[in-house]
Order: sequence, then C-alpha cells, then structure tokens
Amino acid sequence: MINPASNPTSRPLAPPSEAFRTHSRYVQAFAMLVAPHAATTAEALDSVAATVAAQPIARRSAVATAGALHSLRIAWNKELLLDLLASTAADDERVRLVNTDAVTHVYYVAFHCTQALAQAKGRTRTTSHTVVQKNFHDFWSGPSCRIEPWSLSFGNDGYHNVRTGVRVDHAGQHNWSRPDGDNCWSIALKALRTTREDDVVIALARRRNDLRKRRKQEWEREEATRCERGRKPRRRPVFARPHLSMSERNVILASVRPNTILDYLYRLRIRTNYQDPSMFTDGPDREGESERVLAALRLLSTSTLLVHELRLAQLLGRESILAAATGFLNSAPVQIDVAMRGRQGLLAQHAATGTR
Repeated sequence: MINPASNPTSRPLAPPSEAFRTHSRYVQAFAMLVAPHAATTAEALDSVAATVAAQPIARRSAVATAGALHSLRIAWNKELLLDLLASTAADDERVRLVNTDAVTHVYYVAFHCTQALAQAKGRTRTTSHTVVQKNFHDFWSGPSCRIEPWSLSFGNDGYHNVRTGVRVDHAGQHNWSRPDGDNCWSIALKALRTTREDDVVIALARRRNDLRKRRKQEWEREEATRCERGRKPRRRPVFARPHLSMSERNVILASVRPNTILDYLYRLRIRTNYQDPSMFTDGPDREGESERVLAALRLLSTSTLLVHELRLAQLLGRESILAAATGFLNSAPVQIDVAMRGRQGLLAQHAATGTR
C-alpha cells in the first residue's frame, strides 16, 4: 500500500465524529466476519481454528524457524501491550484513549505475524510495510483460501474470495450502517475498496508529477543547449501537471495491487497516528461505541494471531509453536487477561491436524 501519511493527494479527512462512525463500522464488520454466528470470542476462535485446520499446507524443509519464531514472539508482545492497555480501560474516556493506541498494536500484530509466516515459507524477512502487505495478500488471498476476513481482497477487477451466495451492496450500503449478519460483508468490502481507491488517487497523482518533472527536465536540457549556442534565454514556463490519457490511466489502475485487511489496518494506523489523532477520542458520540470498537479490535488481534499460529504449526511443526507459546505465557503477567491463554487449548487441539 502507498503511504498516505506523506501524500496530500489522498482524499480530504472527514471530521472526527464522521470518521469515527465510518471506521468503527469498518472495524466491527471485519470482526463480525471472523465468525458471523459465534456468540462469544471463544466460539469465534474455535470456528476459526477448525477452518484453518481443514485447509492444510505442505511443510517446507528450508525455512528460517528461529526467525519465524522471533517475529511471532514480537506479535505476541504487541498483543500483550494491547491486553495491558485494555486492562486499564475502566471508563469511557480511557477506552477512547486505548483505542487510539490499539489500532497501532493490532496492525503490528498482523505485520509481525506476516513476517513470521514469510520466513516459515522460506522468504527473506523484510521491514518494508509495502512488501509485508504484499506478502499478506500472497499468503491469504489465493483462490483456494476461504478464511475470512483475511482472504478477502479488492483489486482492479473487483472483489476476490467472496463466498457464493453473499450479496455485496456496492452502492447502497452507507458507511454508518451498524454491521449485522447480513450487511457485514458489504461494509468490510467497502473498507477494502475505499482503501485501494486512496492508493489509486496517490498513484495517479504520482504519475502526473513524474511526467511534469520529466517535461521540466527536457525543457532545461533544451534551454542549456540553446544558451551554449549563444541563443537568448527564454522565459521559464509554468509546468502544469499533465492529464493522463485513458490508456495511461488504465496502466496505473492495473498496477495498484489488490488490498486486504492488512492494508486497511495500515490505513487506520496512519490516520490515527499521523493525520487525525482525535478520531477515537473526540469522535464517539454515544455511550458504549468505544467499548464495541475495542472488543472488535481485540477479536481481530487474537484471531489474526490464531490463524497465523496454526499456519506456522503446519509449516514448522506443532511442538515448536506450542513450546514457544508456553514459554511466552510463563513470562506473561498473571493479573491481566492475556489473550494468548484463550488460544492455548485451541493450539494444542488443532495444531496437530492439517500437516502433511
């Protein structure tokens, strides 16, 4: 994904209250897709574990096991920071502050999980957000993968990996509609579409800037040659950004890769950290809205870790993952609700299945 933090060409920012309504719905829609019919977090995680275990992948021989486990431990610690923050959220004001930091921790949970999976698949570890986001798409958005919301994406040709029978309301679904079992697909997919649209705007502007720079350089070369020949200097023109032809525009559109939930989480992190820190603190206008967002963020964090832990167990062997998880839990604070403890039994139960 193109970094919107340093690009003034992305869409104008909405006021905090409107932005909160939009992004709170997006976050809750993604969380609902984890397990739409689950009544509790435990039920949701059990459903996710069964889905991942039913889609086995082959182990690889040449993998960076130590590096993968190192990245996984970083992801666990990012979630632990989220757990610690959540344990301090005793009232609505604190929950608002927690959410501001929580979006960063959730993004980095997914970021470091993807780093771990890349190394388990024999790829080189990278710290590039763009490369990690592309790897995430490569790992989860294949045509045979049906593990929502991680397998969903939106590209130049539309939505990918939407389940048969799901009706996506492309235009009629308002950003502020409260997610439910029927519209959560449309809301989450709209988040992916609008995230990629920001990338497209930036990519088109970047191309026009490059063309303007090229014209400026060509004029300067011509002017230098004229002056060397004794010609009178010309007045320097104003170099406007050229318009793109339809074919040039289509090339740019096709070059912007499909976006996934990781791209959306990055967009949310950039907005919260750099563009509008007041969205989560000043945006909520109803009691309980911030608590719902925090619950959704925590579910996205723990379920994202679970799908990666199980994938890593399939690639590296269950013993290495379970041993690392046990070591982490032994060092975790006992006085707070550490999300990993809720996954420990699922790892022991499902990590043994699906490998071949």
